Amino acid sequence: MSRGRFLEIPSQISQRSRSLSPSFQQSNPFFPLSAQDGSLYRHTDANGWRPFPIPRSAFGVVELDHTIPKFQVITWNIEFSAPHIEERTNGILDYIWNYTLELNSQTLGRIPTILLFQEVSAEAFLAFLSHPFIRFNYDLTDINRRNFDSHYGTITCIPRPLTPFVTAINRVPFENSIMGRDALIIDLDLPHFPSFRHSFPYRPNISRIRICNTHLESLRGRGDSARPKQLQHISQLLFSADGGLVAGDMNAIAPTDDPAPSALGFADAWEVVHPQAFPVDGHTWGYQPPSRRYPPRRLDKVLFLGNLTPVSIERLGVGRRVEAEGSSAWLSDHYGLLAQFTVG
Repeated sequence: MSRGRFLEIPSQISQRSRSLSPSFQQSNPFFPLSAQDGSLYRHTDANGWRPFPIPRSAFGVVELDHTIPKFQVITWNIEFSAPHIEERTNGILDYIWNYTLELNSQTLGRIPTILLFQEVSAEAFLAFLSHPFIRFNYDLTDINRRNFDSHYGTITCIPRPLTPFVTAINRVPFENSIMGRDALIIDLDLPHFPSFRHSFPYRPNISRIRICNTHLESLRGRGDSARPKQLQHISQLLFSADGGLVAGDMNAIAPTDDPAPSALGFADAWEVVHPQAFPVDGHTWGYQPPSRRYPPRRLDKVLFLGNLTPVSIERLGVGRRVEAEGSSAWLSDHYGLLAQFTVG
């Protein structure tokens, strides 16, 4: 826990600009962005973790038999303030590895799963950079805290089958944040077949899907006024893509947080997939351990717009613990979320 499309563009964003990602700039001409170095990071046995340049255009790799009809995202706040960060992060990665292996064994074909993490600290990076699940299956947006404005931040892990379709990486700081919060955005140009095929041979469509990983401002008081504006900034960035998705710790602890997503044009994957669920069924925070300050809430969300359709969404890590230095620790004070989407 720890913006509508036509709203005024905040002038403060330009004061933080360092560089621009060309494809992102073209689709968002009024948004100067704080871009990363244009690379993901990939591990090899020979060289360890090294920059891996993104292709910036997926059109050269699209083939008739190489389409991405669906994908999954996992979002998880791994809690920087509790002890045993490295052990807990390893426990989370073990859990995700085993869970996704089981899911893939139940489906025809492997569904690529994008991992979005919040509250990643220096100790957590030790686990990410050494875990075999990450080393052999994922490319990372970050391998250290260089791009963070705090001692913890967000990282996104791209499954290697999706890396050829990554066309931009941008980290957009929230100017109204006093906690170093930002939006980490990945552009994917995903090939998919249209719902109705009118000609042969069938040619896939290309949809630009924009994935945002975020951790909105924490706590009551100033945080209550900051969060809607931060989500507003994100919505302005996502509307120019064919499909947009923002997931992470939304810190939805105030009454004003609940109506904000729909007012900005977002649909909530949990509400779409589980319209009859009791509120308690969707809670992602407040049990591990129980909080004396705030009641249990659905702090973590997956919001979307455009040509994305949610197929499923479920909570991860409920009640899970890990052994650390002779004691048992919760994986995190947050549950994770796994959401599956189709494109088109």
